Amino acid sequence: QARGALTPPVLSPTLPPRPPQQQQQPSADDNKDRQQHADAPTSGSRLLDEVFALRRENAQLRAEAQRENREAEVLAAAVGRLEAVASEQRGTIETLEVTVEELRGQLSAADDARQAAVDDAGTVRE
Repeated sequence: QARGALTPPVLSPTLPPRPPQQQQQPSADDNKDRQQHADAPTSGSRLLDEVFALRRENAQLRAEAQRENREAEVLAAAVGRLEAVASEQRGTIETLEVTVEELRGQLSAADDARQAAVDDAGTVRE
């Protein structure tokens, strides 16, 4: 016989031949597990799905952050304009306060002059 050639098994006369093996019927739980495993995506595709989902979420968060940044820039510009207007108005108020003080001084001087004129007129009548 050639080396490596297959030879039929030698049966011992003392051992009875093996009965044919019966196939065990899978239990309902086994069938359920097999079906779930068959339906479930492989771990690689599941990870890939998670990666894509995370990328989509990341893109959405970036877009939202960009919108919020633009809104913040618009608000900051509006605040800057309001501060400029407020500063201008403070300057106007200060100018008006000075003008009011000057007018009070002029009014007081005019009142003093009027009073002096009244006093002089009274002195002339007497």
